Amino acid sequence: MADFTRAQLNAIETRDKTVLVSAAAGSGKTTTLTERIIRSLTDEKAPADIGRFLIVTFTKAAAADLRSKISRALGTALAKDPSNRHLARQMIKLGSADICTIDSFYLKVVRSNFELLGLPAKLSMADESELEVMKLNILASVIEDFYEKKGPGFTGFMDCFMDSRGNSNAPEILNKLYKTLSGYPEFLEYPAINAEKLRLEATLPFFETRAGADIRKRCLDFFDHCQRIYKDALELILGDVKAARAYGPAFKYDSEHFEATRRAVENGDYNGAAEAFHGYSKINLGVYRGADKIYEEFRSLRSQCIEQYEKFGESFFSSDSEQLRSDALKTAEFSEMLYELLSEFHDRFSKEKLSRNICDFTDNKRFALKLFIGDDGKPTDLALEYTEKYDQIYIDEYQDTDLVQDMIFSAISKQGNRFLVGDIKQSIYRFRGADPSVFASYKKAFPDILAAGDCHNCAIYMSENFRCDRPVIDITNRICGFIFNKGANSIGYTEKDDLICKKR
Repeated sequence: MADFTRAQLNAIETRDKTVLVSAAAGSGKTTTLTERIIRSLTDEKAPADIGRFLIVTFTKAAAADLRSKISRALGTALAKDPSNRHLARQMIKLGSADICTIDSFYLKVVRSNFELLGLPAKLSMADESELEVMKLNILASVIEDFYEKKGPGFTGFMDCFMDSRGNSNAPEILNKLYKTLSGYPEFLEYPAINAEKLRLEATLPFFETRAGADIRKRCLDFFDHCQRIYKDALELILGDVKAARAYGPAFKYDSEHFEATRRAVENGDYNGAAEAFHGYSKINLGVYRGADKIYEEFRSLRSQCIEQYEKFGESFFSSDSEQLRSDALKTAEFSEMLYELLSEFHDRFSKEKLSRNICDFTDNKRFALKLFIGDDGKPTDLALEYTEKYDQIYIDEYQDTDLVQDMIFSAISKQGNRFLVGDIKQSIYRFRGADPSVFASYKKAFPDILAAGDCHNCAIYMSENFRCDRPVIDITNRICGFIFNKGANSIGYTEKDDLICKKR
């Protein structure tokens, strides 16, 4: 039997909980997953049935590899106990077991329940390249019709898709937006909902809006950072007569000006903050010959702070609050236009696909959502049937799922039967609609296995890396610890996510 780490054993042996495994690169994820499945199938007291497992991977190759490893492990177990009828049945059932990609699972569900969706029985997957051409042609047609129907208001909306040379690639951009929206439960309603929120926010002080609250936090974090730098610098400078004469006035001016701007931001005074940002005038440093190297570092840090300060002013405080209110209302108008245009496109695109008896991956995901989640937001009767169908649900690469996929798997799972594996550092499919915040939200919500107790959920951190040398591990931790901590609130990155070198 292989030697497993404590974290791997926890992932293998923990039962009756929804388990989230944060599995770092090179941590033996597939080996652990396979061992957990095999131990479930060969448990002497309560052997599981592979026919009641749903095992979802990210690629067909990964699914085939996992099926092959389970087959070899079952074969080894059967060779040791040839008369074990349960193991023999598992070998037979393995070929038809639900070990597949997410898209394959959706397609199977849709084909099995096409009549509930009012779809043709012979629905087939379309060629992606063919679909792309079809989509762009339909989008171009819809845009042309909207120019005629909507008039000048639509012209202003379309100006948003012009580049600096006056060229428009609206169909391509709208196609990407359509794909992105497919990952939201609200789908095409999302722009309309956003329009309502923007109109409400137009009545609020800017720092109380969604964008304003984010900008306010970023500014305050920046000022806290600068305050620490300038405090240390001034303590050193004012204790040195030459440095105080050469550098003191500039550093004191910056520190006082930044503090005044910070107070305006903290007090929610957008116009006051804007005046402060644009009222800054850089003071040049004096000459200090023979200065210690520490002063060079503080000069460099000052330059960085000033550069960032000016960027904040240019990016976030170039308007007044009245202009921002007007912009919010105009954006709300354009969001509604986007909703109308994409809704019209969706209707035409759907009709064209149905006329050809074809569908795409986005369709299958939305169809599965409709089959499993009712209009009231609760699991449907069909979802409850699937809940009873599966005793254990395994989902790999969960960092690359989206909100819709999470809703679907939540709807067909029961308390304590999901095993979710992923690594927030390896989420690379945002361009395909992946939403790593889904995985991050589980990490933040689930207690560590050591503190889970009777809780029905737990998180396990498999951080040991058996693949890389220590210098690679060290530099990776330095980089990830710095970058990911910048988004600590959304990603939930902690020291537990650092890699641990275990290469022999």
